[in-house]
Amino acid sequence: MNVGKGMLAGLIAGAAGTYVMTKMQPHIKQWTEEMVGGCGSGGSGESELSGGGESSAPATEQVATAVAEPVVQRELSRAEREFGSNAVHYGFGTSRRMVLRSSSVQPAMRLAAPSSADLS
Repeated sequence: MNVGKGMLAGLIAGAAGTYVMTKMQPHIKQWTEEMVGGCGSGGSGESELSGGGESSAPATEQVATAVAEPVVQRELSRAEREFGSNAVHYGFGTSRRMVLRSSSVQPAMRLAAPSSADLS
């Protein structure tokens, strides 16, 4: 397989994977919180899965905010944070698959971060 075909296959696989994960993530979070909530969460109303860190925002939103706010020199609106979060999410997923599907990547790197496409 040539590098161009590998990168195109990676781009398509990455886009498909990130789309599916974006659609599934809210359901997975809800199911997990329901399971944890039934196991003695103490009734505080706050999920044990939220991490208790400084921000309850998704990691992709935190990255987008950390990158964009110093550039635009103002606080981002909710819509801008959501857009940035999706850009980070899709950008990371598609670029990762492009790199891993490229024939120039060493086999050891493919083993370090396998996916279902690597197993077929």
